[in-house]
Amino acid sequence: RDLHSFPTRRSSDLVFVLSKLDEVKIDIFDLNGKKTNIIQNLPEKLGINRLLINTENLGNGAYLIKYEHSNNIAIKKILIMN
Repeated sequence: RDLHSFPTRRSSDLVFVLSKLDEVKIDIFDLNGKKTNIIQNLPEKLGINRLLINTENLGNGAYLIKYEHSNNIAIKKILIMN
């Protein structure tokens, strides 16, 4: 359920913890609410998972990462500095 991200230049390492196997959906939004990226077909396993997100196609600024899994939703901010 935990989702961690940090300021990034070209990619961001996203870490999340799964307590049960189920579909994972991650979307990236700009601060105006426009969906800029959808990440699908995530490799998943119980416990700690890491996902490298390529941010080179995003402009500088703040974005929101929305994580959905088993009726749990988390939203975190990421700062892009390309």
